[in-house]
Amino acid sequence: MPSINTLPHPYVIIDKTQKPYLPVCIYEITPFDVSSGHSQILKDLIITLMSLSQNHQEIKTNKQLLGGIMKGVGFCPGSDAGKSAGVYSRKAGLSPHQIELDNMQWTKLQKYDKFIHSRISHFSQLAAQENQSLMELAKLPNFSQLEWTSANPKDKFKSFSNVIVTQDGFFNKPHQDFNDLNAWTYGIFSFVSKKDFHPFLTVFTPSGHGLHFPELEKEIYFSKKPGIMEILWKTAKMVHHKTKPPPEIINHDKITHFGCSFQINHKLFNVGEKFLKMPPTAINSRVNGYCERNMQDQKRTKKH
Repeated sequence: MPSINTLPHPYVIIDKTQKPYLPVCIYEITPFDVSSGHSQILKDLIITLMSLSQNHQEIKTNKQLLGGIMKGVGFCPGSDAGKSAGVYSRKAGLSPHQIELDNMQWTKLQKYDKFIHSRISHFSQLAAQENQSLMELAKLPNFSQLEWTSANPKDKFKSFSNVIVTQDGFFNKPHQDFNDLNAWTYGIFSFVSKKDFHPFLTVFTPSGHGLHFPELEKEIYFSKKPGIMEILWKTAKMVHHKTKPPPEIINHDKITHFGCSFQINHKLFNVGEKFLKMPPTAINSRVNGYCERNMQDQKRTKKH
């Protein structure tokens, strides 16, 4: 169990169904009117992830999905013929200009590695260390890497293999994330502009849409306070889900609710363990990395 750091203004949800009482969720809200490096990086990260997700294929195979849109960034187990893993694929029919813009956004990702690691450490240093150890154990690539084997062996800021981005009225069934290996999940949530993806100050009431823990009868409402919400929650041991937004959020023409959760995929970890016995050239042949995916997208564009 990760120890919880002493925070200036934390919100903590405690599991009182068993003793000793243990925290299962910690969250913090950064107000929009706060001018700080931390606030600006959060805003930039949201814009980058939203921009990238627009060009990626939707994840429609998730059995927990009830509504809205769900997309992935980073590495996932392979679904392409002859591949064991790869980066999440773009959607078909992108123009050369769209691919170029997507490439520019992708190159921005690596500058957030240290920041995300620092945010996990901010809530719990042990949780950050555990994630880093898991990533290192199977030599997994960070979600921001271009290729599986391009990681710096001395990289101290590897935390997650992928990030799931949700939008457009996303909500899902109560579930436990058994497919994720990380003990704690880090998420960022904010209302954003549909036009430029900038975090958006809303006037919604503080009920009707949030992260719900039904066993504890606790719900974190996303519009409780205006700002960007960061949440660290127990991954597999606690049943949780994102509740359905009210119609005024789903049908809004100018804003949407952005959510993202950083993860270490269990199946990807198993792939990583198998790769440990293989040379880099053999690994690269089994992974549909950024460069190969990019060439495939460009070929599809030329055909159109």
